[in-house]
Amino acid sequence: MIEKGSETVKIGVKFCGGCNPGYERSKIVKRICAEFPQVEIEPVREESAYDLILLISGCHAECLSVAAWQQQAPVISIYQEIDYDKIQKYLKDMCGKKS
Repeated sequence: MIEKGSETVKIGVKFCGGCNPGYERSKIVKRICAEFPQVEIEPVREESAYDLILLISGCHAECLSVAAWQQQAPVISIYQEIDYDKIQKYLKDMCGKKS
């Protein structure tokens, strides 16, 4: 695991199936990359270690199971674009930035 204030934070991302998205889900990843260049993002894999797993859903149907990933790393679920604040707050803390 990456220690707070470390240079790199590794995030595994899992997208929902996209059957009813209410927003452009890929914008979340683009915003993270633009705001936090020290973050590495890749599709989540069971055999990899992450500092955070990000589940990005297009709606509130909750088709992505948090429980399936909780034992591997902390999990943040995003259901709408405004939820970006959750990931932003977490990453600011993780990367040692001042709010």
